[in-house]
Amino acid sequence: MDAGAYYEITTPAVTIRVNKSPLMFSVYRTDNTTLVWQETQPTSWTGGQTTQYLGQGPDEQFYGTGLRLGEWALRGKTVPVAIDNRWRENNNASPAPFCMSTNGYGVMRNTWAPGSYRFTSPGAFTHNENRFDAWYFVAGSPKGVLSAYTDVSGKPFLAPMWGFQLGNADCWNASNPAYQGNHNRQRHQVTPDVAGYADDARNADMPSGWFLPNDGYGCSYTNLPSTVSQLKDKASRPDCGPPPDWGTSVTRWGSRDRAESRPMSRGWGVVTSTPSTGSSRPWPASRTTPTAGASYGRSTDGPALNAMPSCGPATPTGPGTTCAGTCPPSRVPDCPA
Repeated sequence: MDAGAYYEITTPAVTIRVNKSPLMFSVYRTDNTTLVWQETQPTSWTGGQTTQYLGQGPDEQFYGTGLRLGEWALRGKTVPVAIDNRWRENNNASPAPFCMSTNGYGVMRNTWAPGSYRFTSPGAFTHNENRFDAWYFVAGSPKGVLSAYTDVSGKPFLAPMWGFQLGNADCWNASNPAYQGNHNRQRHQVTPDVAGYADDARNADMPSGWFLPNDGYGCSYTNLPSTVSQLKDKASRPDCGPPPDWGTSVTRWGSRDRAESRPMSRGWGVVTSTPSTGSSRPWPASRTTPTAGASYGRSTDGPALNAMPSCGPATPTGPGTTCAGTCPPSRVPDCPA
């Protein structure tokens, strides 16, 4: 519809205004008065860059741009959207040309070209190419924006149980001449050194569901099968802890392949969900049934921390009861039958 100074395009979800001169776009909610986003000046094209300029509300916050190392709330920040492999604070280790606003919208620039996003007032969103191709997603919540974005980019796969747990990524092979970091790192000389950190996690009562013993930089591996065996041996102690099929994983950097021998961890630093009221996971027949309403870790009917840092041999005292022995009663959701 020609509204005089602009053309108006209406959909069941939004109203788009296309300003005639200069050419600028803005998006409103269906009431045609609630602003979602607007350009503050025309998109600029140069021989090597294209930049869009967007306004910023007084309380508007921004998120996104991929795997960012540093602040995750981006208002007032200038963020590189480019691969640099530096892995330093305020860099993007694995950038994505997508950002979203608390104003209920997100933008995905459809490009592989490097760029830079300046979340100021006005914002400037630049990519090093002489074309402009962008997708815009409008919803009533951040979840809705992300859902629309992943409808286009692809939905993430459901991570395994250990993928929802706390973990530790580092290089435990600093003796490798190809390693680009400090070759004198203590307790990081060979890959089996990671087992010492598993002990540290247990002794400090810290849950750790996975270890990434090679995070790149020419780290590589030393005796990876031995490392897996050591972690598996630690899991064989007859103490209180997760059932045998709830192990952890040693993950290969840069691949979905896993050097894994389950169960790799039983009772050391594993975060699990206690099969209590409302759980859909069957309680293993070889385990005692948890007492209804009892406190297992952090809650009575939900996720619990089943890590047993110093849990000695335990003897079950009967169905529905906790273990006898040295295990803290409030941290014993299951015991060997």
